Amino acid sequence: MLKYLQSRSVRILLPAVCGMLIYGNWAAFVNQHTDHQWLSGLVEGSRAFLFTIIGNTLTELVWAKTASIRSLRVRIPTAAGLTWFLMQSIALSIHFSINPVTALQTVAPSLIISSIYVSLYVAGLAKINHHFPAPCDPVDA
Repeated sequence: MLKYLQSRSVRILLPAVCGMLIYGNWAAFVNQHTDHQWLSGLVEGSRAFLFTIIGNTLTELVWAKTASIRSLRVRIPTAAGLTWFLMQSIALSIHFSINPVTALQTVAPSLIISSIYVSLYVAGLAKINHHFPAPCDPVDA
């Protein structure tokens, strides 16, 4: 399984497709007695797909940018925390512009779930790097 996860495209797209299917079906189920069941499913599935791609791409970018941090005990929380902060800053900014009074309450579940998701994603990147180290740059050899 880890071999397939060496591919950045797989790491970014597979969770996005899973999120699209899970959240899209959930929204359709919740709205099954309404006239917009399928529209809700399509919109929520598309949102989950897009946000997961953006979040995973950002996580991959931050992980690559923190490569100079040699200690995984420092690199993992740094990369996860920075990614989480950037993602949640965007969400909070959007919701504060809509309604400052309820913005924090609106994103509260996302704050918790995304912190777990990003932490696991970054820990997974560390595991992949450990099992499949990048080839040495000829300049460094």
